[in-house]
Amino acid sequence: QNRQVIVDDVRIRGIGKSEVKLNNTKVCSVVKTPGVQEIEVYYKDGYHKSQLLALSGVPPGTEVRGPAIILDKNCTVLIEPGSDAVITDQGNLKIRVGVDTSK
Repeated sequence: QNRQVIVDDVRIRGIGKSEVKLNNTKVCSVVKTPGVQEIEVYYKDGYHKSQLLALSGVPPGTEVRGPAIILDKNCTVLIEPGSDAVITDQGNLKIRVGVDTSK
C-alpha cells in the first residue's frame, strides 16, 4: 500500500565457462626455494612466509606451491597454504585448492 522499499544489500552470483585448455600442462619444476623473496602474510590460521613471484618471471610448466602471491600486470593471485598453481603453456594459472603440498 504505497510503502517505500529500501534495498540494503544486493548479491550477484555468476557462473562462467572458459575455453582455456588446462589438461595438457606438464609440471617441469617446482618453485619453493629460499632465494625467492618471501613476505609474512596472514591467513585464516595465522601468519605464513609466502613466496612473492612475478608471473612474467615464472616459465610455463612450473608448479608454485602455496603459500604464495603471484603478481601480474592486471591482477594479484593469492595461493593459500595447502593449495598450488601450475603455469600453463599459454601463461594461465591452473589453481588446485586443498592439495597436499608437503611432497
